[in-house]
Amino acid sequence: VDALLRELYRQPGWRRRIAVGLGVSLALAAAISGWVLWAKNPAALCTRGPALFAKAWHADARTRIEKAFSTSKAAYANDSFALVAARLDAYRDQWVSEYQVACEATHVRGDQSDALLDARMSCLDDRLSEAGELVRALGTADAAAIQHATQAAAELTPIDECANTRDLRQRAPSRITPGQRPRAQEAQDLAARTRALRKLGQYKEALPLALRAQTITDELGDPGLLTEVLLVLGEVQIDFDDPAAFKTLERALDQAAVARQDGTAATIASLLLHHTAEQDHVKEAIAMVPAVRSTVLRADNADARAMYDMVEGGLWLQVANYARAMPLFQKTLEYFEKSGNEFAEARARLRVGDCLHQTGAYAEALAQLERSLVGYEHHLGARHPDVAEVLGVLSNVQRRVGDFAAAESSVRRAIDLTRAAYGNEHPWLAEFFLKLGGIKADQGQHREALPWLTEALAQFDKLKEPDHDGRVATVLALAQVYTSLGKPAQARTYLAEALAQRTERLGPEHPAVAQVLNTWGNLERSVGNLDGARDRLVRALAILDKAFDGAHNDVAMVLSNLGEISLAQHKGTDALAYCQRALDVDTKALGAAHADLAYDLTCSGEAELL
Repeated sequence: VDALLRELYRQPGWRRRIAVGLGVSLALAAAISGWVLWAKNPAALCTRGPALFAKAWHADARTRIEKAFSTSKAAYANDSFALVAARLDAYRDQWVSEYQVACEATHVRGDQSDALLDARMSCLDDRLSEAGELVRALGTADAAAIQHATQAAAELTPIDECANTRDLRQRAPSRITPGQRPRAQEAQDLAARTRALRKLGQYKEALPLALRAQTITDELGDPGLLTEVLLVLGEVQIDFDDPAAFKTLERALDQAAVARQDGTAATIASLLLHHTAEQDHVKEAIAMVPAVRSTVLRADNADARAMYDMVEGGLWLQVANYARAMPLFQKTLEYFEKSGNEFAEARARLRVGDCLHQTGAYAEALAQLERSLVGYEHHLGARHPDVAEVLGVLSNVQRRVGDFAAAESSVRRAIDLTRAAYGNEHPWLAEFFLKLGGIKADQGQHREALPWLTEALAQFDKLKEPDHDGRVATVLALAQVYTSLGKPAQARTYLAEALAQRTERLGPEHPAVAQVLNTWGNLERSVGNLDGARDRLVRALAILDKAFDGAHNDVAMVLSNLGEISLAQHKGTDALAYCQRALDVDTKALGAAHADLAYDLTCSGEAELL
């Protein structure tokens, strides 16, 4: 790029002026906004976009990446390379188009100030640097990085942010002095490299770069640059499940306010909300919603709003508030359909399908999930291991509607994809073995379920994380199978282990503890220990009522079980109260047409007959 720009600078009719604001890595802003144009052909420089972008994405880089992919031996490597190359080509075309539009606004049409052109070109330079670092990292990618490559290329920061003149105009001026520009550029380069490595799953390599960038930006004290660096550092800390991520992102949000970067503030606020919910701080996350929503709306950025809607929808889905989750997912899906972001659309369909499944709209859920599967296959390639994620969710719905053959086929394909990518030992395999065991158990094939669940437990044990959610779920599934096989002693052993693990990790009042108590209550009921069953179910109900204010469908499940016990003990009044309340909760949480209401209605009817 430097050679190209020197050639441009030698052209007659251009005069250098002193640059104001933050310098940029490739001197791109200087090529346009750092010059005042008196040339006879002012549009000439505005056509230089292809040559500038070619310094990041060119034939040699394409060849290096193709070689890295082909030598990785990943089953999906060729598909991934073709998709990555196509996405980088598309990103180049968008960048070149915006470069020309921004340039001509000042130097041809004359309806844009030099200051605004500076801001747009600085933004474009950041996008070029980001793309260049990703290309550089892809050139040495191994099989593990290639798994993330297609998505990384698709998730490069949108070029249209550089056309958001409202956001760019309101940003605070940079505090970087001319003498500080080399250090500022070093921090920007480190941040771009960190982002590229992180998107390729190379978290260990990314973290020290992000920390170096933070040290530099702390010394420089520019709020805008500090916002950028703290955001990427916070993202890496989340990848490591580092509690420091909260403070890093909160500080980034404060700096974004000082820098008047509303779009970035919206991204940070949404990420904070998502991370809070993912850490099981559900009530705190719900309390954050009004403030985060206000931050996002202030940015007036459609992409940021879509990201936020997906995050908030996921929060409501987490607490089974489907009435609030579904409209948000639907709105996000409609946005991505219109914007042409195919992979984001496929992911939105996955969430919509899962939500429809939870509310009992199984036919609609299957339709959305099948379309999501097509989108994943188109975006990632049919042999990419991430396709297994959709197959897993799809199998849940197929299992729920009793299409066990289709459910088993989906899970077995997910297992094949995972094995082809990772071999015979991977946490995903444990999850799919668990699903396959559940499918067998649902059909009453408890002896056939047992080896799959045993293998799932063995895979989880290799993680050396005894409190892993999947491992505990497997222990519970084994307890249920042993109960059905008439072996309550073995079942109780597994239940005691699950209860101890969840209580130690999550505390005695966590809803996951209630799940174990509910399963244990059903075991005691099955062997005739009705008082023991009632005690455990009452404890489970108290936990869930406190956690969800009595409005979760898990509350209804425990209420139905208590109703069944009351019926067995000929306590008709108690049974009717439990069953009627279960019906009310399920109707509100799942809708009046959900299949689970049949259990509540049957329970209520039997209670009324006592």
